[in-house]
Amino acid sequence: MKIISKLTTVLLINIFPTFVYADDIFANKQCKPKNNGGIIPDCIIPKDLLGLLGIVIEILMALVGTISVLFIIIGGFQYITSAGNYDNIRNAKNTITYAIIGLVASLMSFAVITFIIDHVGQ
Repeated sequence: MKIISKLTTVLLINIFPTFVYADDIFANKQCKPKNNGGIIPDCIIPKDLLGLLGIVIEILMALVGTISVLFIIIGGFQYITSAGNYDNIRNAKNTITYAIIGLVASLMSFAVITFIIDHVGQ
């Protein structure tokens, strides 16, 4: 058992860093910020309603994803601690199922909204 846990640890340590990458949100922006004493340069602030809407949608999607993962973890914990009780198992499965359904629905709505914004913004 110790060999399996050591092997799993080594594999996880080697696999997970490959999913980490630097986010280039502002790397491609064409702006020359001045030293404004901590004021955000104009190139980062959205100049129109669609830009603001895009930022709000990104924040909401991050929030929805975080909440969905949290509820999946809660449902998993409920399932593990159900101790064979049928009602607790059913509640845990429902929690996980509804969290996944909510995540899929939010991703589908994000795709539709992104499609609409891309075509309206042109």
